[in-house]
Order: sequence, then C-alpha cells, then structure tokens
Amino acid sequence: MAPKSESLEWKYKNLERLLASTLQYLSDDEVEEIDLEYLMEHTDGLREWWQQYREENKKALEKEIQQLLPSLSLEELEELRTKLKKYKNLIPKVLEFDEERVNKRLQLGYNCIL
Repeated sequence: MAPKSESLEWKYKNLERLLASTLQYLSDDEVEEIDLEYLMEHTDGLREWWQQYREENKKALEKEIQQLLPSLSLEELEELRTKLKKYKNLIPKVLEFDEERVNKRLQLGYNCIL
C-alpha cells in the first residue's frame, strides 16, 4: 500500500509544481503575450504531462463521440464521414511539409479549444 500512496503523493507534488510554475508565468507583469510554447519549453515536465493527459482522455473522447453518433441524422453522418476522409487524406500531405511545425500548431490549437 505504501508504494501507491507514495506514487499519489509524487503525482500531487508534481502537479502542484507544474501549476505553480504556470501561474507564476501567467501572473508575471513583464509577460505581455502568453506564449504556450515558451511555457511548455521552460516548465520541466509540462509538455510530457500534457501529452499523457491528452492520451488518457482520448478514450473518453472516443466514447463520447460514439454516444453522440446515434442522435445524428443520416445527412449529418455523411457530412461527418466526408470531413473525416478529407482530414485523413490531408494529414500525410501536411506532415510531409513540416511535421514538427504542424504538431506544434495542432497542439496549440487544441490548447485554445480547452
């Protein structure tokens, strides 16, 4: 039982550190424009935590989408399928251009949605 308790305490302390670092950056009067990439780069472990958080919530997102599908009309489902196909075909072409840049843009876009 002790290892689980220690693991939870470590996670708590790590989250506390990430939150404190983030709030310190956000409350800095000298920061004129919030730069999420800067925050990710200069907060040790924040990027890794964010990626893990997103992966852990992927299953919940998939389940939520599956639950919504039956309520959609046939036309809405067809429109959704078309959009997904376009997106699926577009991604390999875009990633060939500059994978690192695109990944950063997607990540920043995802942050804005939250």
